[in-house]
Amino acid sequence: MKIRLAFISGLVAGAVCVGAWAQDYKPFPGNVVDQRTRQIQERVEEIYSSGNFDRALAIYEKDLAPMGDKYAQYMVGYMHLQAEGAAVRKVENLTRDFWSYGSRSETENYCSS
Repeated sequence: MKIRLAFISGLVAGAVCVGAWAQDYKPFPGNVVDQRTRQIQERVEEIYSSGNFDRALAIYEKDLAPMGDKYAQYMVGYMHLQAEGAAVRKVENLTRDFWSYGSRSETENYCSS
């Protein structure tokens, strides 16, 4: 009987503490997103979903990420990791230019010196 009473009183005390904690809950730190930012986020998601990665990357990098939008910062990194967007062409061009630089004999002469 004493064990049941102790158990029940423990449950009641726990419920009271949880209720008090829930009232002191503070939202996730950061600024509240305004309506304009939310519209930009929705528009860029549609652009990304349609496959226009160059434009989506530009919006994420130049509009949303500098404002501190964590999701935009994540998407910039994700798009670079997945090779989506304008940066891909730069890397492809650099790689092509590196491997096509000069003829084979010029490269051999340069390396043998």
